Amino acid sequence: MKVKVAIVLLAALLIELVNFFVLCGFPIDVGYPPNTPWYIQLIGLQWLALHLVGLFSLSWFERIFGCSQLNIVMGCKQVDTVVLFAGGYLTTVLLAFAATYDFQHIRLRRNLATRSVSAR
Repeated sequence: MKVKVAIVLLAALLIELVNFFVLCGFPIDVGYPPNTPWYIQLIGLQWLALHLVGLFSLSWFERIFGCSQLNIVMGCKQVDTVVLFAGGYLTTVLLAFAATYDFQHIRLRRNLATRSVSAR
C-alpha cells in the first residue's frame, strides 16, 4: 500500500512539473483568438479544471501574505505560483488515487466473476 501511495504522489508531482514547465506557467483561457487550435483550448480547460482549488483560494492567500490587487503583478507572483502549483498537485493526487482505486475495484470484480464462473 505504501508503495502505491508513493507512486501516486510521485506521478502527480511529475504531471504537475510537466504542466508547469512545459506549458510555461499558467495557460488560463483568457479569451483565445478564434483560430486557436483545439488542443491548445483543451490544454487550457485541463489546466483550469486541475487548478480550480488554487484559483478559488488565491484571494485568501493574497490577503494572508499582504498582497494587494494593485501590486498583483510584482508582489504576488511567487505566492500565486506556489498556491496554483499546490492546488494543481492536490487535485492531481486525488484524481490519481481515484483512478487507481477504480482500477483495483474493477480488477477485483473481474477476478471474483472469473472465480465464480470457474467454480460452477
